[in-house]
Amino acid sequence: MKTLPLTLNLRDRERGAVALVIAVMWMALFGMAVMAVDFGYLYTKKRGLQSVADAVLKGTMPMYMAGGLNAATQTRATQIAGLNGFVDGVGGAKVQLTEPGGPNSQLQVTIGGQFPTFFGGIFGLTPREVDGIAVGQLIGGGGGGGGGGGNIAIYSGDLPQACPPPIVWGTGFTIQGMGSLVINGDVAGTSKIEFGWMLSPCTPSSTQCQLNGSVLSPCGATIDATDGSFAVTGTTTASAAPPDPLAADTLAVLATRCTVGSVTTPFPGISWVIGAPGTCDAIPPGVYCGADMVNVTPPTNMSICPSIASFVSASSVNIQANGSINITANATMPDNILAYGAAAGGCGIPAVQLANGPSTLYNLTGSVYAPNGCLNVGSGTPGFTMTGTLDGKIINIGIGPGSSWVFNAPGGGGGGGGGGGGSPTGWKIIR
Repeated sequence: MKTLPLTLNLRDRERGAVALVIAVMWMALFGMAVMAVDFGYLYTKKRGLQSVADAVLKGTMPMYMAGGLNAATQTRATQIAGLNGFVDGVGGAKVQLTEPGGPNSQLQVTIGGQFPTFFGGIFGLTPREVDGIAVGQLIGGGGGGGGGGGNIAIYSGDLPQACPPPIVWGTGFTIQGMGSLVINGDVAGTSKIEFGWMLSPCTPSSTQCQLNGSVLSPCGATIDATDGSFAVTGTTTASAAPPDPLAADTLAVLATRCTVGSVTTPFPGISWVIGAPGTCDAIPPGVYCGADMVNVTPPTNMSICPSIASFVSASSVNIQANGSINITANATMPDNILAYGAAAGGCGIPAVQLANGPSTLYNLTGSVYAPNGCLNVGSGTPGFTMTGTLDGKIINIGIGPGSSWVFNAPGGGGGGGGGGGGSPTGWKIIR
């Protein structure tokens, strides 16, 4: 038998080498995919959760300041989180309120959710929990003499002029009515600051009719002689006006935050979320803008559900209903601006109008700004609560019969007149 010579196949040693290279490359590619896709996705979700946590904190701190971590505070937080699609325990969502600094000190809002990984499963990565955390700190109402500026709750930037006698509408700042009034912060302006009569339930010893701060104006404070029940804890003598606290919030700056419409085109309107008959209509989250009047009036029900939105107009803003109005400023807005109207002129056509009939209850969290014109505010029997700076060239406020009105400066109370203490007068965001 003929023996065939054995030959060496030189390629036998390289057989399968390409498969090894591809396997190594695939592992590297999947690793980069995890970094690019999964981590990027989770980071985006965290930013969204942080925005929701910030909005919930801003809308809830006034309730926390008033009553601590009670049912009203929990309900307010639940409402705002629900409007953003987060309901505690549903779909892995977490809505949690805690007090890391102890009772009636700090409020922490945690908004969390379970989110999938796409390529991470190859490396054993399961769905991850991502949290957004925001913390607010109460500011105590301790004593301390004199006004010194504090935080401004109301500011009027009217042109300096001779201080007029009572009662003159259409100049500086004027407030009058037949209810109770509490202002936690300073009232400041470049012209007249006038408090008209405040009737029942105010008494000389009442804490329901007082300014927990100072008046900072060249005209000092004019308090109607028939109303000795209105008290000011700080100074009321003539003094230099501080700078406008919202001066940096120009139309050009705010226009960059618009998500619905623009300040150069007609207002497109609001795509309201209509509630069941007899309930309320909700405003989808956003920053609504227009070159003309931005009209915010619920189309079906008489009330505006708790909503997160801001409104910017090159002309005027009108927010009205005949029931409750609950709006928190969009978290993207500088200085927590809730409404801005750029229109110039007097109070015949206000730049910002917050007013309506006898059943209206306002609950606003955010600042309202009319730098060139009139800011007209009025509400019926239920009353008005606002946390933010009310800022206009001219401000006219009319308090309805029996109403309870409270203005809270965005970061706390103003300069006190000594003594006192204990109750918080404001709050600030510390995280």
